[in-house]
Amino acid sequence: MSQEDSDSDSEVALPADTLAMLQSFLAEKQDAEQRFAALRETAHADADSAAARRKIEVSMDDFTEDWQLSQFWYDKTTAVHLATHSVAVTPAAGKLACVSSPTVFVELMKHAELADAVDPYVFEFDSRFSVFGSAFVFFDFNHPTTFDTLNDTRPLQAQFDTLVVDPPFLSDECWTKTSECVRWLAKKDSCKIIVCTGLVMRAKIEKELGCKLTSFEPKHKGGLSNEFGCFTNFESEGFRWVE
Repeated sequence: MSQEDSDSDSEVALPADTLAMLQSFLAEKQDAEQRFAALRETAHADADSAAARRKIEVSMDDFTEDWQLSQFWYDKTTAVHLATHSVAVTPAAGKLACVSSPTVFVELMKHAELADAVDPYVFEFDSRFSVFGSAFVFFDFNHPTTFDTLNDTRPLQAQFDTLVVDPPFLSDECWTKTSECVRWLAKKDSCKIIVCTGLVMRAKIEKELGCKLTSFEPKHKGGLSNEFGCFTNFESEGFRWVE
């Protein structure tokens, strides 16, 4: 038997229904990529970045979770609560950034009354969110104070009134570097910090950012085995500290 015959015999034909599902998945992925490419072109070409952001009509359903990037999106109730109450504590036209927390940013951008009340940013590793043009800042936690701002020259250091933070990994290294980023972005002595992460990081968060556990419990669409909590360095109607 030749090597060619051996290779041919070893090939496993996919069942028709599995093949159809695979083809459908690939077609949907290609359609999504083409849609995002068109949205990015619109956002980047528009001279008025705020107007460009308002034209983007997407929801988190358009962004499939990538488990390799440790992406687990919030459920609707959580996203609405965080978006609404983060804007509520931000001064009019103040800067608000979602750091590794795109679910909150997308929820905010879906509502003109929220997005127009602040100057919103999303600091994120996933380049799909660059559809939001200059509101997107590429962020790799391994380089906590180095950013790609799509040729936008607006200052970032010590400019933000409110930060919503959800580091991708529950590790000391990820948290130490993310905390460095948060301190670098935050306005000195006045920035409101909202952190959502595993309860296992409670002591580290309080030590590094001065954030305490609140009664608000974040939930994820797919559910997670890790116990999650919401931590803040302030109290408000939406965030009350617990013992």
